[in-house]
Amino acid sequence: MVIVRTFGGKPVERRVWDVGESVVYVTNEEEFNKLVAGKPALEPIGFPKEDVFCRPANKSSHKRFRWSHLNPWQG
Repeated sequence: MVIVRTFGGKPVERRVWDVGESVVYVTNEEEFNKLVAGKPALEPIGFPKEDVFCRPANKSSHKRFRWSHLNPWQG
């Protein structure tokens, strides 16, 4: 799982499906499972690599979210 910075700066958890030269293709858990099973699914969406981050191991819903506290995803 990774954290993706969506349009408007909203953080969203997603699964990585594929990686291009400058893009990471991500999808939600339900669509990821369909893709793995070879079933029809929505196409993964590409995000610039600089907008994809490692999901913190100890995320807390009590703390305010800060992009500066996340590490870039290295894939």
